[in-house]
Amino acid sequence: MSAQRSSHEPSPDEQAHVGADGGLHHPGDLPAEAHGPDDHGEGHGHDDHAHPSDALGPLMVVALLANAVLLAIELGSHHPVRDVAKAAMLVTRGGYRGHFWLGVVLAGTVAPIALVMADLALTLPGLSQLAAILTLAGLWLWEDLWVKAGQSIPLS
Repeated sequence: MSAQRSSHEPSPDEQAHVGADGGLHHPGDLPAEAHGPDDHGEGHGHDDHAHPSDALGPLMVVALLANAVLLAIELGSHHPVRDVAKAAMLVTRGGYRGHFWLGVVLAGTVAPIALVMADLALTLPGLSQLAAILTLAGLWLWEDLWVKAGQSIPLS
């Protein structure tokens, strides 16, 4: 590990653990070195237990927002093919509207965004996992509804 500038002054513990390359490191960062009793928490300058949603949470929110925009374009735009327009109406205002608005939009898009945002703010365990499950369920429901709506239109 090479010496890098950091936002904090090296602690005496860090200064006592200079790597072979002359760079400072934290106790336990090298494979053969065990963590010391004082190297967990805010005082040692890095987080050994990073929260997975710190990186994936914002990506999931962006993906859900992009999916919501695509859904709005698909269902809200004018369709030149009459059967596609009928299928879109079946999903948003017809027999599938409850499954669409409650399942796809609310439970599969809005709730996961809220859960990820709450997890990022509060770091509560399980919120991001629940958001991922709801997102997958919402995507599955959307695909199922779109196929069923398309098949519900009479051929003649």
